Amino acid sequence: MLDPKGIIRPTCRRFPTYLNGLFNRSSLLTKLFPHNRFSRRYLSSHWDRKNIRCVDWIAGTYILFRKESIQDVGCLDEDYFMYCEEIDWCFRAKQKGWKIYYVPEAKLIHHQRNNAYTKRKVIWHHQSMLRFYRKHLKIPLAIYIFIAIVIFLKLAALFLLHDLGMAFKILHKTRKVCKKLSIINA
Repeated sequence: MLDPKGIIRPTCRRFPTYLNGLFNRSSLLTKLFPHNRFSRRYLSSHWDRKNIRCVDWIAGTYILFRKESIQDVGCLDEDYFMYCEEIDWCFRAKQKGWKIYYVPEAKLIHHQRNNAYTKRKVIWHHQSMLRFYRKHLKIPLAIYIFIAIVIFLKLAALFLLHDLGMAFKILHKTRKVCKKLSIINA
């Protein structure tokens, strides 16, 4: 999958584990330790994307289903409002013996209408991940609650940092405007 500028975007990963709440693509731990084995495993960042390969899951913008697979596995789970429904489907397909392939010769350009960071998108993504964990990982309730708390704290920190960043941008722009105005008035 390419963005409109021709930059390759990741379209497949390994199935998430409970550790991905700590070591996912946007986590602080992955940013601090980008080559840690947990992040590399989940993001499948250790292999060349030039060859056909059997993978755990493919991004929904880039997936093709065989009719027989849908008849066997079923449709996408409608309980996912947005995000992770393709991970859930691929997980169920693998359980039924189907294989998921990454095929680099198949290309598409993904034109996102709005790629802006929004709190709502982040919340929906994390809600869907929690749904996936609860549905498929069969982890003890205490660990699930711990994961939910960590995700909540992560979201709170992300939102705080985002809001602080926006405040600093506004201050910086205001300072620039004030400097320009003082030059004009001088």
